[in-house]
Amino acid sequence: MQHQGQQDLAAAAFGEAQQLFTNAGNRQAATTALLSSGGLLYDKGDYDSARRSFEEAKSYYQRTLDLDRKTGSKQGGAGSLGNLANVLDGLGDLQGSLKMQQECLQAFTEVGNKRGMASTLANLGIVLEEHRRSGERQKKI
Repeated sequence: MQHQGQQDLAAAAFGEAQQLFTNAGNRQAATTALLSSGGLLYDKGDYDSARRSFEEAKSYYQRTLDLDRKTGSKQGGAGSLGNLANVLDGLGDLQGSLKMQQECLQAFTEVGNKRGMASTLANLGIVLEEHRRSGERQKKI
């Protein structure tokens, strides 16, 4: 019962954060809150709402990646690839997530961003371990 109360508080916090970031014009932070909310909804078993949150985040990150590529921002593009990989993981798309993580790693390597490289390698490990333990997410969402 206490766990449910904590999930409800977290959901309210994510929703409020998303609204505040949106009102402030910080779409990146609003989308991060949306993605976190999607993970919480998934954990609560509300797979339809989780999917909607992940799809909305995916749309935003895809537009961001397109803009990064258009403007030649390799650093921004690497970050956008990583964000897209995380969304695809949330949607249960292991192959898509792994592909994006590998592209992200290559992009961070090209710009010499060791922190980005390390983060991406850690994310790759997390995705592989999550999917090794359970194929349920792919089936539910």
